[in-house]
Amino acid sequence: MAISVTKLSGEHIPAHLRRPNLTELFAVTDDDGTVYHLEDDVEAARLAVQLSDEARQHEPVQKEE
Repeated sequence: MAISVTKLSGEHIPAHLRRPNLTELFAVTDDDGTVYHLEDDVEAARLAVQLSDEARQHEPVQKEE
């Protein structure tokens, strides 16, 4: 389970997503490597938690010995 949130700014914002007055963008990457771009830090955090919860639900249950 490796969900990550990265804050992008300036030249680190992908060229196809740049526009006037956009100073920062948050990239949320899920377990499969899918990247979601959000402008709001709170929304990015919520998405990261949601993706983490979903990934946790799909993990196989480990039996204790």
